[in-house]
Amino acid sequence: MSEFIQQRLEMVRQEMAKSNLDAFIIPHADEYLGEYVPPQNERLQWLSGFSGSAGVAVVLKTRAAMFVDGRYTIQVRQQVPDESFEFHHLIEEPPISWLNRTLAENTRIGVDSRMHTLSWYQATKKTLTEKHIELIELSDN
Repeated sequence: MSEFIQQRLEMVRQEMAKSNLDAFIIPHADEYLGEYVPPQNERLQWLSGFSGSAGVAVVLKTRAAMFVDGRYTIQVRQQVPDESFEFHHLIEEPPISWLNRTLAENTRIGVDSRMHTLSWYQATKKTLTEKHIELIELSDN
């Protein structure tokens, strides 16, 4: 399974390169933002192997990170290869805070804005703008 995950990460990175992105955020969500995501929309599971109901993956050019809450700390380590992803607590170290510390100024983060609430988008854009990090809405996911 680890080989498939690594291949999928590389596919995402190729798409990131085409859009000149330094990072891409993949939440456990679909365009309806409901509690349950139908199997055909399980983007996070497709990318990482993680089947929990709450989590976010962040793919950078040379590394990737999984963010889950306390319910999934054991499950994520069983399902997601640690040679492909580093693990973080979703609440204690939110993805945007991590990105803000990890990325340099004048970088670009891609998101499918349909997968996020308006309040998340607005707050994220404001936080990242302080460091001159641009949030890029992608039309294709």
